[in-house]
Amino acid sequence: MYDLITIGSALIDIFIRSKQFILRPTSKGTLICQLYGEKIDVDSFLIATGGGGSNAAVGFARAGFNVATVTETGKDTLADLLLSEFHKECVATNYVAQERREETGGSVIMLGEDGGRTVMVHRGASSLLDPHDIPMRAVKKPIGSIFLALPEDYRPYGQSLLASRKARRVVPGILVKLSST
Repeated sequence: MYDLITIGSALIDIFIRSKQFILRPTSKGTLICQLYGEKIDVDSFLIATGGGGSNAAVGFARAGFNVATVTETGKDTLADLLLSEFHKECVATNYVAQERREETGGSVIMLGEDGGRTVMVHRGASSLLDPHDIPMRAVKKPIGSIFLALPEDYRPYGQSLLASRKARRVVPGILVKLSST
């Protein structure tokens, strides 16, 4: 039995910081401007796991909860990194759907010297997680809570999924407490 199950995306994030990023203020906000085709030296380069479902699962596991995650990845090197991190962080992966024909998603986050950022995201397989990928055995077993880190258009599905579990309410990114029945 799990204390908590997260449902949502799992991605690889690449954080890049460079003093060479050119920031230009405009009336609509600040732009990161670089010469097309230019090679830019970076000051730091960090690869980490990310995504709403992944971040929540790792956070809850670090807090001492027995956690499983429901997500979708490809069967590729990025998925191997995610699964390795889940295992290292004691997050159960038995509900991770892996698809050969899909790519694991990822983001590149360009960090400016002013603390701002620009994110380029490829949601990949996580965006293809649909109700049929969520194993009903995962939510039918007695569990304490489900954390939904799903897009807004999944809200009706989340409501119906948890209605039979007597959840108080479902809001994307909010912990849903289940009754003990």
